[in-house]
Amino acid sequence: LRWVINNPRTVYAAGTSVESDEFDAGGFKWIAAFEKRPNDSRKRKADATGMADFYLKCFMTHIRPWMCEAKAYYSLLLNDTTRFISIKNRFSFDGEKNILHVGTNYWDILNNEDRGCLIDDTVSVEFHLRIISADRSVVDPGQFASPNLKSDVILKVEEGSLHVSKEYLAVQSPVFETLFFGDFAEK
Repeated sequence: LRWVINNPRTVYAAGTSVESDEFDAGGFKWIAAFEKRPNDSRKRKADATGMADFYLKCFMTHIRPWMCEAKAYYSLLLNDTTRFISIKNRFSFDGEKNILHVGTNYWDILNNEDRGCLIDDTVSVEFHLRIISADRSVVDPGQFASPNLKSDVILKVEEGSLHVSKEYLAVQSPVFETLFFGDFAEK
């Protein structure tokens, strides 16, 4: 995602935050955010000039448990060339923990047109995501209680039946691949 933050001076001065448009990556919805970090007198003296934070927010539109592991980094850009890079190694998102603090920059660096981050009262940021693994678990077995457009087999489980897709199960499990498409006696 390449995001141009308009009027960052105004956002910073007001102490508010601004968010990017929603974007898709790895089957998840994402939003990037920029905000002023409140000063903390216990931290380094440079905090007096202020800090600006960058975040990624991950979410699913479905109300069900989910998890996403990814690697991310962001770059501040100057005329399409990298200026600063912050790399986050492997991290996890889920329905409860869905915000990642990607990085912090000193405001005086971002606010300095001579150093090249602020051009015409805009800051350009590029976020890179690589999804390592994702789990969009389905916990409501009731949705498999009756036939649907994709079900082509019925699994008998204890007292009930599950209407599922042979193709999907075979892709997810070598056991089901052998059962449905291999040379298996019980077909």
